[in-house]
Amino acid sequence: MSLRVLPWAELLEESGAQRVPLYLSRWVFDNGDAGGFVRDCLRSRHPPSPDGSRNAGYSNPEMDLLIDESGTAFEDSLRLATFEKVMRLADEDVPLVPLYHEPD
Repeated sequence: MSLRVLPWAELLEESGAQRVPLYLSRWVFDNGDAGGFVRDCLRSRHPPSPDGSRNAGYSNPEMDLLIDESGTAFEDSLRLATFEKVMRLADEDVPLVPLYHEPD
């Protein structure tokens, strides 16, 4: 295997078609909420919706249910409790490998 540097548009296409076994990316929490990250990166792919659009192939029905619940929880304490369950499950399953954190 060799390192390939791809233009952003090509990486989106290749990863979307699941033809990239591993890639380095970053995520910016532009609104301070984890909802977009968990929906796009941890939820199973669900075309044609954007759910799971950045998911490299991980799928867990329990995770999907928790993420769906977090999207409809409007009470702060319930939403936080649901995200904590999501993070515990992600910690167990390791669907992503966080290599570093770069503060903006």
